Amino acid sequence: MKLWKRRILLILAFSLFFVIAPILVFYAIGYRYDFKNKSFRQIGMIILESKPENADIFINNKYEAKTPFRMKSLLPNEYDLKIDKEGFNAWEKKLSVTSKKVTWASNIVLFFKEPEIKKLSDIKFNNFSISPNYQNIIASSADKNNPGIWLIDIETKKSEKFYPKDDFYQNLPFPEEEINNLKYSDFIWSPNSKKIVFTIKTNKTRDVLIIDTNKEKEPLYINSSFDLKTKSLQWKNNEEIYLLDESGNLHQIELNFKYAPKIIAENIVDFKYNKKNNEIVYILKEDDINKLSSIKGETKNNILNLPKDEIFEIEIGKYNNITLLLKNKKELLLIDSETKEPKIIGNNVNAFKWSKNENMLLFFGNNELWFYDSKKENNNDILSPAYGYNESNLITRYSTEIIDANWYPNEEYITILLKNNIKIIELDGRDKRNYQEFKNNLLPKNHYIEFDKKGENIYLINKDDILQEVKITEF
Repeated sequence: MKLWKRRILLILAFSLFFVIAPILVFYAIGYRYDFKNKSFRQIGMIILESKPENADIFINNKYEAKTPFRMKSLLPNEYDLKIDKEGFNAWEKKLSVTSKKVTWASNIVLFFKEPEIKKLSDIKFNNFSISPNYQNIIASSADKNNPGIWLIDIETKKSEKFYPKDDFYQNLPFPEEEINNLKYSDFIWSPNSKKIVFTIKTNKTRDVLIIDTNKEKEPLYINSSFDLKTKSLQWKNNEEIYLLDESGNLHQIELNFKYAPKIIAENIVDFKYNKKNNEIVYILKEDDINKLSSIKGETKNNILNLPKDEIFEIEIGKYNNITLLLKNKKELLLIDSETKEPKIIGNNVNAFKWSKNENMLLFFGNNELWFYDSKKENNNDILSPAYGYNESNLITRYSTEIIDANWYPNEEYITILLKNNIKIIELDGRDKRNYQEFKNNLLPKNHYIEFDKKGENIYLINKDDILQEVKITEF
């Protein structure tokens, strides 16, 4: 080849290199050409995950893939997303993709259009509670011809009368003529799900009973055994409880030994045991002044002076932050575990509940539902559901009264009990909040429901006193 031809080829090669190389570099570091804006822009990523999986994903009304799915080469823009699966209600939302960031839509739950309803027992019930390991349900009978407490195996659906039983339980501390008129309430399971505490009432007598579900130990009647009048109690561990009596004495009781309870504090209005740092937080009435105080080991600390004539409710979050509801003022306080400084996070509050991992705080009044996320920080590279951290976030308002609200097991949804229906609404406030509304035939007695561990099933007692398992989704 002649010299001039070789020079031309060399010049062309260099020219192509200087043209293509920057494009390849731009592509490698995430730039794409946006024909609409006629410029290079860095791409973003979107990740979509759902329960159940294998649901159809539509982006801008075009089928794209199935969940779980990640798309890495999206230009910054808004995208209409839809996740759909046969037999389920669809999830829809408009989300923005931003350069160099990951947009998440995870923990999406699709709910059945027609939930499957099963009867767990032929016995009619008044109330119930699910064990912490989600294996058993304890329920009190509403049948006057077959009164008592029943234990139901959730997996096998087998039930047996648990209390009272003539062959095991003797010396009941009640008049014989009232045995069939006992009323049971306030079920509290031990952490290992092997013991259950509940209150027994008659027209004349009230006692608190602790029973071993494996029937390895005799039942213990707290009030009659220790000559107490129980106001409230909490498990310290599987063998010890803290008990507040109606005289304001806080007791520590070891269940393996029927010794006299140890009084660890007096003049107590209410208390909460913080297992994470072995601390008791309590309201102390002292010289006509209420004080929020704590006991850790032998050390007692005063945290905060409180209004004199208030009614209080205490809970403790993941970072040992104390939540205090002043019921008369309907004011919700969050007290920092380190500084002990109170912060008003809600007004007109009727009730509040920490999520199971104790990161998120849910609270509500008559018509408004709020939550507070106490996570310390958010990853700036991830665009997760848009809400403020360490501040109160409004979820929704209703014209009808909110009877109760609680966390769905994945803690990305809220269950709301209204007067006429049940709703499940997502926390993700970007664009619109997706929600599931159930028909009137799922209205629970006493406005009380529970979930299984994953959130596939709701358990409730209906208006006909039937204990039901309602399958609302499938994982």
